[in-house]
Amino acid sequence: MCQQRRRVGGNAASASEVAHKPMRIVLWATFAKPELTARLGAVLGGGLAVVADAAELDAAVGEAEALLCPDFLYGAEVAETMRTRAKRLRWLQLLTQGFENAQAHGVPAGVIVTNAGEAYSPAVAMHAVALMLAVQRRFPPMLHFPGVARVMRNVISDTTTRTSGTWIRRRPR
Repeated sequence: MCQQRRRVGGNAASASEVAHKPMRIVLWATFAKPELTARLGAVLGGGLAVVADAAELDAAVGEAEALLCPDFLYGAEVAETMRTRAKRLRWLQLLTQGFENAQAHGVPAGVIVTNAGEAYSPAVAMHAVALMLAVQRRFPPMLHFPGVARVMRNVISDTTTRTSGTWIRRRPR
């Protein structure tokens, strides 16, 4: 998160000339906002601006070099704000796996777009398996009935027997 100082001739700076100046980052998060704010704030200090809506984003993005937000918040209004107000923006980090909105509404030229990619794949796979098991166990139909606890007791007693602290599946009759 360090920036290089440019030499007059356009050559890249040497390692000793790298300025340890934090990037200016705007964070617009909905999930894990306190955690992200705490971790980024520890590294960036005053270089982090946390916004809660599009109006705050419009005010904060002028000097930002990076924007961190989920793809579902990146709509047409945000894309227009990025094109007109975020002249220093070089990086858009999408906090979600998808990038459909950023692709549909466009990103200013020269901005690098990254996303969570495969970071959520294990969690999504486990959730999919859990949903398939729930369907197999008839959980969704049970949720539509009043007195779910009574229905659950009936379903469990129809298909299983409890013996010494463990559930044993009964054979069909």
